[in-house]
Parts: sequence; C-alpha cells; structure tokens
Amino acid sequence: MSASARSPAISLLAVLLAACAGVSETAALPRPEPAAAAGATAGGVSDSSLAALEGRPIRSVSIVTGNIFDPVPHGHLHAFYQLSNQLHVRTRESTVRALLLIQPGDRWSRERAAETMRRLRELDFLVPDWIEPHSAGDSVDVVVHTTDAWTTSPEFDYQSTDAAHYLTVAFAEGNLLGLGKGVGFSYHEEPNGVTRAFDWSDPTWFGTRARLDVALSRGALGNTNHIDGGIPFYAPSTPTAVFTDWKNTTAIGRLYSHGFESTNFDEQRKDSDILAGRGHERNGTVTRWIASFHSMDRHLGPSYPVGTAPVPPAFDGASEDLVLRRIAIEGQWWRPRFIERIGVNRMTRIEDFDIGTRFALKVGLAPRAFGSTATEGYVRTVADAGLPAGNAFGLVHAAFETRYRRTVRDEVASVSGRVVAPITSHQTVVLAGFGATGYQVARDFQLIAGGLSGLRGYPVYELAGRRLLRLNAEHRMSGPELWELMSLGTAVFFDAAHMSGAGAEGTQWRSDAGFGLRIGLPRSALNQVVRFDLAFPISPARDGRHHVVFSFGSSQAF
Repeated sequence: MSASARSPAISLLAVLLAACAGVSETAALPRPEPAAAAGATAGGVSDSSLAALEGRPIRSVSIVTGNIFDPVPHGHLHAFYQLSNQLHVRTRESTVRALLLIQPGDRWSRERAAETMRRLRELDFLVPDWIEPHSAGDSVDVVVHTTDAWTTSPEFDYQSTDAAHYLTVAFAEGNLLGLGKGVGFSYHEEPNGVTRAFDWSDPTWFGTRARLDVALSRGALGNTNHIDGGIPFYAPSTPTAVFTDWKNTTAIGRLYSHGFESTNFDEQRKDSDILAGRGHERNGTVTRWIASFHSMDRHLGPSYPVGTAPVPPAFDGASEDLVLRRIAIEGQWWRPRFIERIGVNRMTRIEDFDIGTRFALKVGLAPRAFGSTATEGYVRTVADAGLPAGNAFGLVHAAFETRYRRTVRDEVASVSGRVVAPITSHQTVVLAGFGATGYQVARDFQLIAGGLSGLRGYPVYELAGRRLLRLNAEHRMSGPELWELMSLGTAVFFDAAHMSGAGAEGTQWRSDAGFGLRIGLPRSALNQVVRFDLAFPISPARDGRHHVVFSFGSSQAF
C-alpha cells in the first residue's frame, strides 16, 4: 500500500481523533436526560423512598397506555394531532403486560425495573415513560406509564450512480391492532432484477414470552423462507432459553470483481438450529451455557463467467456439496453495564448502549456418523467491550469462527469499533471502523463496500474482495423538536475503505467526503431518522471519474 493511498484516510482520522481526545469528562457538556431516562426513579419518587421499597413484594401492576399525542397539544395543528390519535389503534394493556419483567408476587427491584424499560424500548412501537412504585403497607403497587408511537410507516433506501439504480421501498406496521405484532412488505430493485418480500414478527406469541418471526422473499435475489421462534434470552436475568431457527434459500450467487459482476452460480442452502440454554445472574455477572444442534446442506453449482473481464481463480469452481450435522456447547460470561444516550443514532430518542464486557466461546463437532460430509471440528469466539469517558464512550466487537477438517476451512474474523463523543447537547462526533477477513473460505464468501455499505461516494459494488478495512467519521448536529413531529439536523462525514483479495487485486484506497440532511421523527416507531446525503469522491472511482453521488435512506449510513 503506497503512502499516497493511505494519506486521505489516516490524516482526517487523526484530526478527528485529536478533536475527540479534547472532549474530557469536564469539558463535555451533559445531554438532557428526560423523565424516561430516569427509569424507575421517575414519577416524583425520591431515591430514599425507592431504597425503602427495595425487596418488598409487588402487590399489583397497573398499566397506563397513552396515545401518540397525550395530551393533545393546542395550536394550529390541534386537528392533525387529534386525527393521528383517532387513526391509531392504541396499544392494548395486555400487550404491555406480556412484555413486562415485573409481575405481582415478584420482589420490587429498581434494577429489574430499568431492565424492563430497556426491553420495552427495544420493541420501538411504544415509548416507556416511567415505572412508578408506591408503598402499600409492607408491599408495593407499581404503575407503568407508556406512550404509543406511530407504527404505520414507509421505508426506503436509494442510491444511483453510473446509470445503475438501487431502490428499496417497504411498508410496515409495527403494532397491528395494538397487539404488538409487526407485518411488512418490501420491494427491492437493482440492475439484476426485482425482489419482493414479506415478514411477520410476534414478540409475545399467544400472550407468552415466546416470539415468532417469519420472512419470505421471492425474486432476482433468490427465494428465501425463514422461520424462527421460541423463548430467547430476552433480558440479562432470563434463566432459560429454548429456540429454533429454520431457513431455506435458493438463489443465484454473484461475485464481483473491480466493481462489475464477474461470476455467478446456482446456490441452494438449508439451515436449521435447535438450542437450549441455562443462565443465572449473580453480583452483576451473567453466566450462560447453551447446547445446540446445527444442520446445514449447501450446494454450489459450477461457476459461469459474466462479461469479458478475466475471472479470478478463486471464483472458478465445479459443483460442490457440503453437509453438516453439528452438536456444540457454548459458554458466555457477561458483565452488563447499560447507559442511556440521546442524539447518537435516533436524534431525540433515548438509546441504550451496553459498555460492559462480554465473552463467548463455542466449540462443536460434526461427526460423519451423523451424516456430515466428513468429521470436523468447529470453534467460534466473540468478545465485546465498552469504554466510558465522561459523556463519551467507545464500543468494540470482535468475532472469530472456523471449521477444521485436517486443515482450516471457512475461517472468518472481524473486528468493529465505534467512538461516540458528544461536543454539546446537540452535536456529536461518531467515529467507526470495521475490518474483516476470510481465509480458505467457500466460493460464496465476499465482502462488499460501496454506496449502501458505508462508502457513500461510490457505486454499490465499488469494492468487493475477502479482506476489508473501512473507516467512517461523522459530525452530527440536531435541533429541537418542531411541532412535536420532527427535528431537523445536519451531518458532515468522511468515509474510507480498502479491499484486497480475490476480486480486488491491485485496488487502492477509496475515500469520500460530504454533507447531509437528517430529519428525526420522534413519534414514529419504525423510521426514526430520514437521511439525505451528497458524497464527493476524493479518490477517483474505478473509471477515473469524480461524480457527486446522492443517496437517501431510512436509517443512519453506518
């Protein structure tokens, strides 16, 4: 890698790191913490009163569900607010109750109440305002206050460059009839054709803690049937989990080289998993043991060249089949430490981040006697760590996975990191890095960096290969809520990526810079940030041009 290829990415990253380093604990301005951020301490209950209630039995749990605008604001938009409430089906009390982690007969715990707030926020279709305990003799009466969000929403992503258009349009309802069920339809269009999809999610199947998810898709990207369900580890204190997952995919595998499709092949894959786990939480540490069985049947057809460009040797191959029937045991050690922040990804909405430490190790065996192609071993390890620094914080995630049959096969490693540094209550600098590599991988393994994957100034498949390093930096600015409907913000960003391996031989760094508009929708459950970006390539694209690229989406770009 030449010095000139490195300079755009490294120089700007160094400046941003230096800027973040200047945000010390005393210099960083605190973000406003609304009532919901106080969790169980809200509702006018003092810390001393809460301490006196700790450990008492819960006599009753009442639920107060508010509509989208509750109370309805006065002013010129009063009629609009009223119409929104009338068109919306309010979340049913039974739906909220099925999601709570505190029930009559349990012992009141402030920590358990905060855990309940996080669980409710994860579901997006409502906003947990506060959980309020009241003394009732030697017991506790608990009141849970929630506000609904608008759950009927379109979703979209778009990128256009070099006369190639990539469009996704979707419609989703995240709280069907107030029952907490989600249903969605999507339409995806790209040069290879059109794909349509349907999905269904139910976090409280038949009013229990079991969940069920179904996803179906048909079209140019292939046909996929995916069903999973069971009782997952839905909270750190969850003692047991039983879950199953089944997925069947038939598709055309496509491999890209220097921005163009180079090879394709037929691909069929069937995966199913069954797992059962036990866990316990003690003194702030969560320990879990999970037993699982994994079944996979994978068929890769012979490779066919596309176009006139030379085909990398790694893309070429005859028909091949792989069968795995693997048993495994996994151990997890986790010290959760959750913090609440505003203005990171969702602008004015509260977000939960775990800056604790987690480590997981999974080992397995796929015996030939079970029907596997050959006897082989399996190892997967995952590590997560967080670093608080005043109001700023960092997150690191690392994963490693490999099979072993006389030699290493399908070895994949990745590491990602993120630094979030508030400058003021309405300005935040976000730095992110991602690296991944594959060694002795199957033909269908390929990493992508482009307009829809963190490299906004280039075509969607600008970089494709087997070793990727990507860097992103963004200065995000957000304003106050307008008319209780939206908040406006802006962003200035820099992206850089380098790819190597099959399909990216001789590729140099790509980097871009640009600016964008952000529209926050605090009352929306599904698309809480709409993004419009203009990106200017710093390094020339593969054809030597420096065209401005426009993209928009219903989420942050990285």
